[in-house]
Amino acid sequence: MRISAFRISHFAFLFYDGGMRDNGDFNDDVIDIKRPRRRKWLPYVLGGVLVALLLFGRGLLEFYIDALWFSSLGYADVYWYKFRLGAALFIVFLVVTFLIMRLPFVLLNRVLPQLTE
Repeated sequence: MRISAFRISHFAFLFYDGGMRDNGDFNDDVIDIKRPRRRKWLPYVLGGVLVALLLFGRGLLEFYIDALWFSSLGYADVYWYKFRLGAALFIVFLVVTFLIMRLPFVLLNRVLPQLTE
């Protein structure tokens, strides 16, 4: 068994440095090439879309089916009037509730400003 037959020179391809041998002409400045940034936001966006579909998918599907059904009967105007009326009532009651909840704190802040941090 002759181990000396396998010299390092036979495996020179493992140590090939691409012709960049250091012959003293190079200085010690190193240029760091950073890896490209991965898209870390993509799984979050896909997860958010999936959660939104699970939460709101059925409601959106019912909304679409009702719109198609009323339209097929010729009552699309009635459906959209009902939809707009519901949306307007929601917004009105949202604003009124916000004012009822916020107004006491605004008045309290004006009466007792020393409580404000």
